Amino acid sequence: MAVTKIWPVKGRLDAVIRYAGNEEKTRLPDLTGLSAGKDDLSDVLQYAANDATTTPNYRPPHPAMREDYRRWAEIEKQLHLLERHSLNTTEDVVAFTSEQEQKLADLETRRTKCRNRLRRCRDPTECEALHTEKEELTKQITKTRKELKTAQQIPARVKRMRENIQLLNDREQQRAAHRKER
Repeated sequence: MAVTKIWPVKGRLDAVIRYAGNEEKTRLPDLTGLSAGKDDLSDVLQYAANDATTTPNYRPPHPAMREDYRRWAEIEKQLHLLERHSLNTTEDVVAFTSEQEQKLADLETRRTKCRNRLRRCRDPTECEALHTEKEELTKQITKTRKELKTAQQIPARVKRMRENIQLLNDREQQRAAHRKER
């Protein structure tokens, strides 16, 4: 088995080093007629360090877009939410948000009633059923809260992204005009 990543050390470091040093386990099988050399790792590192081979046209992001890069995981969640519920306009998002708020209120009311019945419960089988119902309601509430939070952030993000896109378009037009002047 070839080593293709950095291993997390969860126990003793010497066990990982001993395993990585065992050529029988870490040798790359000869599938192409070429055998793995001793300098494979250094070759890969040199290739990755060479900016000309890895990023030929790299331009650093505009400062307005850096926040979006940092928050890509949030943006991805929002995109998945929009896709999952077929939300295409801001009005769809607002309607979805109000539906989720109503659903959340209903679920919380049902859970409160379930908790109250659980306090008065004397039958063990009924208590177990109420506990199960309460846990299921709690899972639904958690999921609904996460979706609601994600949906509530979308309109502000859309506005900010539109501003950033406009800023970038203006900047690109200025660059194009400057190139024409030359």
